[in-house]
Formats: sequence, C-alpha cells, structure tokens
Amino acid sequence: MNRYPRLREETERIITTYIREKEQRCKDQIMLLIDSELAYMNTNHEDFIGFANAQSTTQNAEKTGRKLGNQVIRKGYMSIHNLEKDKKYMLPLDNLKLRDMEAGFMSRRHMFAVYNPENRNIYKDYKSLELSCENQDDVDSWKASFLRLESTRKRAPKHSTETQ
Repeated sequence: MNRYPRLREETERIITTYIREKEQRCKDQIMLLIDSELAYMNTNHEDFIGFANAQSTTQNAEKTGRKLGNQVIRKGYMSIHNLEKDKKYMLPLDNLKLRDMEAGFMSRRHMFAVYNPENRNIYKDYKSLELSCENQDDVDSWKASFLRLESTRKRAPKHSTETQ
C-alpha cells in the first residue's frame, strides 16, 4: 500500500465511513434498548416514588376481591409548564387536588395546577404540575373530568374505603 498512496487513502476513507455508519447504528440500537427497558420499569419497587401508595392499593384490592383496572376518564392535549421535556406518562391521581393559577400578563393560555395537599411529590421532584389549555372551555372540561374521577372514587364499595 505504500507504493499506492491514492489507493491507501481511498481504502482508509471507505473503511472509516463504514465504521462510522456501523457505530451510529450500534448507538441507535443501544438507545432503543435503554428506552424499552425504561418503559418496562418496575413501578412497585420501594425506590420508586409511588411505591407506598401502590402497595396499599394492591393490598386493598386483594382484600375486597375486586381488582379495578386503569380507567380513562378523558383523553386530550394539555401543556405542562414546569417540566423541561415533552413526555407521555401516566400519573396516579390518588389524593390529588386542583388549584387555579393566574396566567401571565401577556399569556393567552389558561392554567391550573395539580398538587398533593400533603405536600408530597407527585412526579419525580415536582410537588405540583402546572397544566394549561388553549381556551377556558378546555380547562373547564378537564376540571370536570378530574371532579368526575373524584366522585367515581367516592362511590366505590364501602368496605374498600373503610380500610384506607
């Protein structure tokens, strides 16, 4: 190869290009693996934030003999303001309350917050989630959905609420 410098340069270029392509593909596969492992995280582990509440909920469900699945009350779009990333996640709404928030001076968004009255974190290190919608009708609709969820929980069988 020393006798043919152009051939050597072209060979090195082809090999390094091939290695870079395979390296990027490998990095993409590793990120996919990490994302899939995070998606199947054990939320009942004691280090997970909602562990204590999850454990008491499962024990109450076992005592009553009736297991309730997740129930979708409302689907729609809202904005979260105090988180930096755009993510989809499920939030257990046990013991959470709503609070109206004042919109900024030039803001057109209508805001409210979801918080825990016992001052516990509801998502990672956040004590409240600030939510907003495009218009007041959407905010009222979301609040009605939250209130409907509360009234549904209060109508649950008496022997399951007595153990709480």
